[in-house]
Amino acid sequence: MLHYFQEISHLKSFTGQTVKASGKLYVDVCYGNYEGKLKLYVIDCTEYYLLGREWIGVIPLGWKSLINQRPKPEKVLMVSELEQVINKHSELFEKGLGRLTDAKAKIVLREEAQPVMRKPVKVPYALKRKG
Repeated sequence: MLHYFQEISHLKSFTGQTVKASGKLYVDVCYGNYEGKLKLYVIDCTEYYLLGREWIGVIPLGWKSLINQRPKPEKVLMVSELEQVINKHSELFEKGLGRLTDAKAKIVLREEAQPVMRKPVKVPYALKRKG
């Protein structure tokens, strides 16, 4: 298979998603008064189109309004997944103290370990319970 582009490791979209990139190449671009070479990223994805920051300065399409209108599906998906976990394990997220039974723990210390005494942490006044 012939490769006409330089390989790169990864890209991040404006929503913060990591996009797997196959590579990049420089292409000749003529748009309005602009003539020059810009980077074109080759990605393995059919859902998104990717342009580098250089393109945003060259092609005036009101990018800010387009970016602000675009939903952030990754974040929505994360909230949905979190809600599913909370609903599935609702007893773990109930208010109040829980109780752990039938568990064994083992603390491994170095032989030369020495106990350390520290002052108790003061709870900020704003966090203290009233009453």
